[in-house]
Amino acid sequence: MKTSKKILLVSGIALLTSFTISLVLLREQAYRGLAQNEARDGYQTLFKKDIQKLKVGENWNVQIVQGAGYRVQLAENHIALKDFLKWNGSTLFLKPIPLNLQNHDSPLRIMGDSFQQIEVAKGARVYMKNFKSDSLAVMLQDSSSFTGKNTHFTHSHIKTNGNANLIFLEDKEE
Repeated sequence: MKTSKKILLVSGIALLTSFTISLVLLREQAYRGLAQNEARDGYQTLFKKDIQKLKVGENWNVQIVQGAGYRVQLAENHIALKDFLKWNGSTLFLKPIPLNLQNHDSPLRIMGDSFQQIEVAKGARVYMKNFKSDSLAVMLQDSSSFTGKNTHFTHSHIKTNGNANLIFLEDKEE
């Protein structure tokens, strides 16, 4: 093998190695940045798992935002509530919480691409912001509330039972 080919081969391998190392370091830096942002927001990520159905039990206050991938986050000062989260396949159940643990802020934040169905039990509140999806089914029980701000669904199915509140708001830019 000629010397020029050896030099070309060695420089190609060195370039490929440095490119791979750079990508790994950039990915680690991005993950570190996400973790710092979550800590700054006061939320801790509990799960990164697809959610098709969300069943919200009594007395929860949940915020849903659109994001790449799925992420379930709990406010760090309400970490005791994680015992009330239960999975069954791609369904996330939020078991009813006692009134003394109810919070009017949003201790639970869920990020996701889309959801098929959201069921909200008595006394629970769901706030969805800046969310666009092809379809969504929402079921509200007595004294529950669903608020959507800047949300758009091509197809929706809404079912209410009792004194439920369903509110859709839109920011108007002038």
